Amino acid sequence: MCCRQSMKMSRLLTRREIISGQWGRFSVGHREPSPVLKNKKQEGLSDLDAWLLFLSSDNPEDILYLTERHPEFIPMYEQLFAICSNEGRMLEMYSAELRMMDNNTVKLMIDKMNEKLDEKDREIEAKKHELEAKDRELEKLKAMLAEK
Repeated sequence: MCCRQSMKMSRLLTRREIISGQWGRFSVGHREPSPVLKNKKQEGLSDLDAWLLFLSSDNPEDILYLTERHPEFIPMYEQLFAICSNEGRMLEMYSAELRMMDNNTVKLMIDKMNEKLDEKDREIEAKKHELEAKDRELEKLKAMLAEK
């Protein structure tokens, strides 16, 4: 399915939804416009500034401004809205990330424990060599005492 078909099939966000903060649970209350917008409103946004605004702002006013001037961001906002609206999917993504972090933490802990074991093995080997040297010295001293 091409982008145009998916855009036709997907529900477009209305101004009312965006302004009222219904597009995302984190868009609550009035906020200052993005610094990108403060500086660029008069002269317009470059493509780079538009992407920066898309990636950095969840302010409803910024979203409206961006989608009015760069409609190519509408499908992306719709996808974000769908993800944020689907709590089960959000929890699933969060759970997958936690599972990955737990696996990495376990691997790190095992690596640290293996390092400690290797260090202890080296210490034991060093003590073993010391004991062998002392045993040889003791045997020499016993031999000297036996000769006298």
